[in-house]
Amino acid sequence: MDHQQQSLRPPWYASHSSANMNRQCHSIKILQVLYDLRYGGSERLASLISYGLNSPPFTTMVLGVYGGGPLVHELHAHNIPYFSLDLRGPSAKGNLARKLDLNLFLYQLLKWNQIDIVQVHGAYLLAQVLLAARMAGCKVIYTEHAKRSLQTTFRLRVLTRIACLACNHTVVVSEDLKNYMESQVGISSKDLRVIYNGVDLGKFDCESEHGVEDVTLLRMKSQGLILVGVVARFTDAKDHHNLFHAWHLVVQRTKQLRLVLVGDGELREALTRTAHELDIADSICFLGHREDVPSIIRSMDLMVLPSKREGLPLTILECMAMNKPVIATTVGGVSEIIKHGFNGYLIPPQDPVALSCAILEYMTKRDAFRELAMNGRKTVQRAFSMEITLDRYAMLYHEVCGR
Repeated sequence: MDHQQQSLRPPWYASHSSANMNRQCHSIKILQVLYDLRYGGSERLASLISYGLNSPPFTTMVLGVYGGGPLVHELHAHNIPYFSLDLRGPSAKGNLARKLDLNLFLYQLLKWNQIDIVQVHGAYLLAQVLLAARMAGCKVIYTEHAKRSLQTTFRLRVLTRIACLACNHTVVVSEDLKNYMESQVGISSKDLRVIYNGVDLGKFDCESEHGVEDVTLLRMKSQGLILVGVVARFTDAKDHHNLFHAWHLVVQRTKQLRLVLVGDGELREALTRTAHELDIADSICFLGHREDVPSIIRSMDLMVLPSKREGLPLTILECMAMNKPVIATTVGGVSEIIKHGFNGYLIPPQDPVALSCAILEYMTKRDAFRELAMNGRKTVQRAFSMEITLDRYAMLYHEVCGR
């Protein structure tokens, strides 16, 4: 970034990519606005859109309002310009002053880079950045991924309903979320568009041999153990707590299975303690955050997502794309992906007994689960590929800009 642009930074500006921020050759410039640049559903979708559409007629950039995270390495590798702010750090300024700082910086950023479209991920951010985006003359697309933040306070639902009046379009990731936005937030159905999340079928390819298999997993497989995988951040929504209670029931029946957890998060220490308290720690493998998720999934025999809240989880789609049988809970848009008994196995949320029974059923019905996996991959190829998602967003961007 040149000296003139650096002078626009407020004191809490954290980092930026080395890529040229002001490329003039593209006709539609899009800024993806995220809470931060850690790995999560909305962050992953925004990054995939940025990678997939960062060519004529589009230029893409990414902003993490509340800090950076491991996603910056991927953005840098794909030559995607990014910004990360540090609004959570210590400051002598009050909350209102910092919000004004945010809007001033965002306004300058949008004007300097001649941004055409601001795509905001999540209701909380929409309320904070909408003013600057409209003052800068940008089109605004609001994308909602889950109900959680909107369910928290009535005030946010009211603010979101009002803010949507100033947006050019509102996108949701599932029909379930569309119904919620219409019935509980008060947004008209005609103003809502469903665009499903998609999977990069080149990266999540069941036949690809890219990546080196994890040594720990190789050792467990050589011992004849069956590996049950969970790829999810350690947050309340993913409900590892009930997963562990289900696993406690499983290990009482068989010692042939191992639970492999991929991810990290604020509940890591608490879950480690729970594993020891339930005396299941020896049958659980914590792998932490991993960059080689496709390779890890390839090593698994069965995948589980025990969430009690979801939007449209990319993890399920990625596992299905890699021809793995999936057990998941009937929350959010999961039932729009999985049809029980056809391409996956559905159970009620927060039900350790049902989850343990489903896992144990795999032991006696592996052929049936293999058929679920085959149908699951076909489902993703037909309706949930990243190519389909990118085509729909490209059409939306052209529509919003009137081009």
